[in-house]
Parts: sequence; structure tokens; C-alpha cells
Amino acid sequence: MGFTLLTGCGATTRSSATDSDSTDSTSSSGGNSGSGDLRHVPAAWLACSQPSDCTVTFAGCCSCGEASVDTSIAIARSSVDAYRADACGDASVCTACISIANPYLQAGCIEGSCTLVDVDTPPYVSCSESSDCMLRTATCCACDQSASRIAIAAASEAAFSDLICDENPICPDCAGVPAVTDLDALCHEGRCIVRGFEL
Repeated sequence: MGFTLLTGCGATTRSSATDSDSTDSTSSSGGNSGSGDLRHVPAAWLACSQPSDCTVTFAGCCSCGEASVDTSIAIARSSVDAYRADACGDASVCTACISIANPYLQAGCIEGSCTLVDVDTPPYVSCSESSDCMLRTATCCACDQSASRIAIAAASEAAFSDLICDENPICPDCAGVPAVTDLDALCHEGRCIVRGFEL
């Protein structure tokens, strides 16, 4: 039995909001194809009252490869269609490619604005030894079997939950849910990462 280290993309936290009327997203569009520019985003498209109001989408017209801070944006779920139409009114300009979601990119509701947060950064993944790390679903509910798994520091689990969970989330009882046996979390060079076992 072998194992594979599954690492994410380290980056930074980025807030899309800069003033009360609109935002000027200045990050590079990175691997985006098509128009690829990050437009002025109206504050109304970012407005939120809880994390579930927000979602992560690619920032430019098209997206190829794994999503990153530079190619993604957090936006209100209710405004995704409007944002997509503004970013890319004609989807035919996009070339055929594969888009890969990055489960470490999360959309938090910070001070009433949807904000992109990369949790593959300290303190969320800081560790000294593997016992400092834990596997966690990339969604609020720990029993979400359809969700990707990430590795985070156990000491930051509460902060992670506060970032992505509403005040009173409704989650199923985890009792009886099968444990994940082909993955675990370990500390590698001061950072929690997912290790996948090849059975």
C-alpha cells in the first residue's frame, strides 16, 4: 500500500470590497481564458448576512486548471448569474478546457461582504506534528459525504467553522456515518496536508 500527498495551492485572503458603491478587483486573472479581466463588482453583488449567502466562482470569463485566489472571486449566490453575464456575455469565446475546484477556497461573509478566503494558509493549516492536524469536510456539515476533504489544524477548526457555517447550521447526526479510510491528515513542513492511501 502506497500513499500520495495531496497538497493545495497556498495563497492569501482577498476581500472583493473596497468601498460602499463598487469594488475594483485588481488581482491577475491568472489561468483564465476569454476576457479574463476582473471587473468593478457592485457592492450589492457582494452583500451578505451569513456565509451561506456567498459562494466561490471563477473571476473571469472562462477558467482552466485548478482554481486559485487569482482566478476566483467570492460573490453573493443571488448575484452569480448577473456576475457571469457581466464577466462573459458570450460564453463561446471560451476554449475547451477542464476547470478544477479548489476546496481550500472558501466564501466567508465578513462585515456584510462576501470575501474569498484561502484556508490553505496559516493559521488554518499551521502545525508542528501530524497530531496537530485533522481531516475536515470542505463544507459546514462534518457528515457531508459528497464534500471534498481538506486538512486543517485542529486548533483552527472552530475558526474554520465560524468562517463557513451560519449561526445555527442544520446538519445531520454523524452517528453511523462511515469513516473515511483512504485519506488522513499529516503535518508536512509545518503545514497540514491530506495524505491519500493507494489501496
